[in-house]
Amino acid sequence: SDYLIYSLTGNFVSDTSTSAMTGLLNVKESRWWHDALNLFSILPDQLGTPLKIGSLVGNLTEQGAGISGLSTKTQLFTGCLDHHAVAIGAGATRPSTISESTGTVLACVNSSIGYSPRKGINTAQGIGSNHYFQMAFDNNGAVALEWYQKNHTLHHSITDLIQLAEHVAPGADG
Repeated sequence: SDYLIYSLTGNFVSDTSTSAMTGLLNVKESRWWHDALNLFSILPDQLGTPLKIGSLVGNLTEQGAGISGLSTKTQLFTGCLDHHAVAIGAGATRPSTISESTGTVLACVNSSIGYSPRKGINTAQGIGSNHYFQMAFDNNGAVALEWYQKNHTLHHSITDLIQLAEHVAPGADG
């Protein structure tokens, strides 16, 4: 996302939601964690300036407008990690609400007020003052569907299986 933002606006920034996944961000202070950067011999100017979700980055440059087909008057705002976007879209931004999304990984995202990091849980700034996302994930996201297709339905493609699943009502009997 940093490269896309840079390509469209010429501004070298990073959203704090995605940057939290690197382990290099001081999440509470929205700045790069210098001890971690030093450990890996990374200079702060090699990374984009961290901005909170929904921050104005700037207008598209002439080049960005040409790439996107949009006007140079178009403003670009920071986004966030895909699983955090799912939580926002699902309305799971109130404390103690949880969303689950499955893609490359299976992720559960909890919303909380106040910064309270926990071992094994990715914590990132949320959408408001003192709001945080807490995310636990398992690498067994789409892998389970691929395993099922390979072992039980070779005659169906992954696309076929997804289309079949779309017709099953939530909470269906098995």
